[in-house]
Amino acid sequence: VKVYLQEASAVGAPGISPVLDLAWRSGMTVPPAEATCDGIAVLGYFAGLDRFTQELDAYRVRIPRELPLEVGIRPCVPDCESREELVAKVAYCVTLGARGVSFYNYGMMPAVSRGWVLEALSQARAAP
Repeated sequence: VKVYLQEASAVGAPGISPVLDLAWRSGMTVPPAEATCDGIAVLGYFAGLDRFTQELDAYRVRIPRELPLEVGIRPCVPDCESREELVAKVAYCVTLGARGVSFYNYGMMPAVSRGWVLEALSQARAAP
Protein backbone atom coordinates (compact mmCIF):
# COMPACT_ATOMS: atom_id res chain seq x y z
CA VAL A 1 0.00 0.00 0.00
CA LYS A 2 1.41 3.35 -1.00
CA VAL A 3 1.15 6.08 1.62
CA TYR A 4 1.91 9.75 1.11
CA LEU A 5 3.54 11.22 4.21
CA GLN A 6 3.76 14.89 5.09
CA GLU A 7 6.34 15.76 7.70
CA ALA A 8 5.77 18.25 10.50
CA SER A 9 8.87 17.71 12.61
CA ALA A 10 10.11 15.46 15.36
CA VAL A 11 10.69 18.56 17.47
CA GLY A 12 7.44 20.31 16.68
CA ALA A 13 5.94 22.23 13.82
CA PRO A 14 7.59 25.26 12.29
CA GLY A 15 5.92 28.61 12.85
CA ILE A 16 4.68 28.75 9.26
CA SER A 17 1.03 27.84 9.01
CA PRO A 18 -0.28 25.84 7.38
CA VAL A 19 2.74 23.54 7.48
CA LEU A 20 1.64 21.75 4.33
CA ASP A 21 2.68 24.85 2.40
CA LEU A 22 6.23 23.58 3.05
CA ALA A 23 5.57 20.19 1.40
CA TRP A 24 7.48 21.22 -1.72
CA ARG A 25 10.68 21.23 0.36
CA SER A 26 10.35 17.45 0.64
CA GLY A 27 9.38 17.08 -3.01
CA MET A 28 5.69 16.54 -2.26
CA THR A 29 2.57 18.06 -3.66
CA VAL A 30 -0.70 18.34 -1.79
CA PRO A 31 -2.96 16.99 -3.04
CA PRO A 32 -0.82 14.22 -4.49
CA ALA A 33 -1.00 13.46 -8.19
CA GLU A 34 -3.77 11.05 -9.10
CA ALA A 35 -2.97 7.34 -8.59
CA THR A 36 0.31 8.05 -6.77
CA CYS A 37 -0.88 6.88 -3.33
CA ASP A 38 -3.56 4.99 -1.48
CA GLY A 39 -3.79 7.32 1.49
CA ILE A 40 -2.36 10.31 3.33
CA ALA A 41 -0.60 10.15 6.69
CA VAL A 42 -0.29 13.52 8.42
CA LEU A 43 1.96 14.09 11.40
CA GLY A 44 -0.24 16.11 13.71
CA TYR A 45 2.63 17.28 15.88
CA PHE A 46 1.06 20.60 16.79
CA ALA A 47 0.85 22.06 20.26
CA GLY A 48 -2.56 23.35 21.25
CA LEU A 49 -5.96 22.44 19.90
CA ASP A 50 -6.33 25.61 17.81
CA ARG A 51 -3.13 25.03 15.85
CA PHE A 52 -3.92 21.31 15.48
CA THR A 53 -7.39 21.93 14.04
CA GLN A 54 -6.12 24.76 11.80
CA GLU A 55 -3.45 22.51 10.29
CA LEU A 56 -5.75 19.53 9.80
CA ASP A 57 -8.40 21.76 8.24
CA ALA A 58 -5.82 22.87 5.68
CA TYR A 59 -5.12 19.25 4.77
CA ARG A 60 -8.78 18.28 4.61
CA VAL A 61 -9.50 21.12 2.17
CA ARG A 62 -6.75 20.00 -0.20
CA ILE A 63 -7.02 16.23 0.09
CA PRO A 64 -9.80 14.49 -1.85
CA ARG A 65 -12.41 12.96 0.48
CA GLU A 66 -12.04 9.56 -1.16
CA LEU A 67 -8.35 9.42 -0.20
CA PRO A 68 -8.00 7.88 3.28
CA LEU A 69 -6.50 10.16 5.91
CA GLU A 70 -4.54 8.99 8.95
CA VAL A 71 -3.25 11.33 11.63
CA GLY A 72 -0.22 10.71 13.82
CA ILE A 73 -0.38 12.37 17.23
CA ARG A 74 2.24 12.69 19.93
CA PRO A 75 0.14 12.44 23.13
CA CYS A 76 2.64 14.12 25.41
CA VAL A 77 4.63 17.33 25.78
CA PRO A 78 5.33 19.34 23.69
CA ASP A 79 2.14 18.58 21.71
CA CYS A 80 -0.38 17.56 24.40
CA GLU A 81 -0.40 18.91 27.89
CA SER A 82 -3.56 17.23 29.18
CA ARG A 83 -5.95 14.36 28.77
CA GLU A 84 -8.63 16.83 27.67
CA GLU A 85 -6.44 18.17 24.89
CA LEU A 86 -5.71 14.68 23.55
CA VAL A 87 -9.38 13.66 23.75
CA ALA A 88 -10.31 16.78 21.78
CA LYS A 89 -7.63 16.13 19.14
CA VAL A 90 -8.73 12.54 18.59
CA ALA A 91 -12.39 13.63 18.46
CA TYR A 92 -11.45 16.21 15.84
CA CYS A 93 -9.78 13.52 13.73
CA VAL A 94 -13.04 11.56 13.85
CA THR A 95 -14.98 14.68 12.83
CA LEU A 96 -12.69 15.11 9.82
CA GLY A 97 -13.34 11.54 8.76
CA ALA A 98 -9.85 10.23 9.49
CA ARG A 99 -9.65 6.49 8.91
CA GLY A 100 -7.01 6.10 11.58
CA VAL A 101 -5.12 7.78 14.38
CA SER A 102 -1.71 6.61 15.50
CA PHE A 103 0.34 7.64 18.51
CA TYR A 104 4.07 8.27 18.83
CA ASN A 105 6.02 6.91 20.84
CA TYR A 106 4.79 4.49 23.48
CA GLY A 107 8.31 3.67 24.63
CA MET A 108 9.19 7.26 25.35
CA MET A 109 5.96 8.82 26.58
CA PRO A 110 5.14 9.13 30.28
CA ALA A 111 2.82 6.46 31.68
CA VAL A 112 0.11 9.07 32.26
CA SER A 113 0.02 9.78 28.52
CA ARG A 114 -0.73 6.12 27.78
CA GLY A 115 -3.79 6.51 29.98
CA TRP A 116 -4.79 9.58 27.97
CA VAL A 117 -4.55 7.51 24.77
CA LEU A 118 -6.88 4.87 26.18
CA GLU A 119 -9.36 7.52 27.29
CA ALA A 120 -9.27 9.37 23.95
CA LEU A 121 -9.84 6.17 21.98
CA SER A 122 -12.59 5.03 24.34
CA GLN A 123 -14.45 8.31 23.93
CA ALA A 124 -13.96 8.33 20.15
CA ARG A 125 -15.37 4.81 19.86
CA ALA A 126 -18.36 5.73 22.02
CA ALA A 127 -19.21 8.83 19.98
CA PRO A 128 -22.24 8.56 17.69
